[in-house]
Amino acid sequence: MRRRSFRDFYYDHSDIVLAVIILFIAAIVIMWRINIIVDYPNTLQDISGVSQTSQEQNDADGATAAESKEQKDSNTVIAAWTDDKLAEDIKVKVEGRKTANRIACLVDAGLFTSKEDFSNICTAADLNFSDIKKGTYKFKAGMTKEDIAKKVIEK
Repeated sequence: MRRRSFRDFYYDHSDIVLAVIILFIAAIVIMWRINIIVDYPNTLQDISGVSQTSQEQNDADGATAAESKEQKDSNTVIAAWTDDKLAEDIKVKVEGRKTANRIACLVDAGLFTSKEDFSNICTAADLNFSDIKKGTYKFKAGMTKEDIAKKVIEK
């Protein structure tokens, strides 16, 4: 009877060992990134700008995504300013996964002229502009841009 050497054992089983190692690495990567994989549908919603519930309502009503966007744009309230203070009360929904998207909500509402305007106001007020929080905010007439920045960052 012939005795098997290590080299024979290695040649016979190396492909199986390699497959097990690859499966093990794939399992580790999936477990490590599972929260991002599960959150992917929300990422697509943030990118498209249309929530799933409003899309379902539009589909039920027969409206297209373009009609929904036009309707959203026509309902957007733009802030009015008098002497660098809000002229009227305004309600703004700040949403998005990224800081830029959240700041864009404030810019779209007319509270700031640009992202740079917001970051400059935050820097002057010693605030970190990347700490902007999601939520629906009510801004009162007479508030300054600095007051608005403090409210959305210190919520």
